[in-house]
Amino acid sequence: MAGGFAEVTPQRCTVLADEAVPFESVTAEQLAERERTAEREVADSADGAAKAAAEKNLAIARDLRRAQAYYASR
Repeated sequence: MAGGFAEVTPQRCTVLADEAVPFESVTAEQLAERERTAEREVADSADGAAKAAAEKNLAIARDLRRAQAYYASR
């Protein structure tokens, strides 16, 4: 999951997510491609807002790759 909100109460947990994929169904290569795409978007950004959004996507891609590498090694 990347982005969104969660509300946890004693009765339930509600998640509103921008995207959600079962982590075990994502491969290291898919995450590497996501990071490469994000790097290209940062390089191709024409203005400050686009660059900020691209940098956020790149940070998310890198975090997901680190998480996948960590859990794959366990």
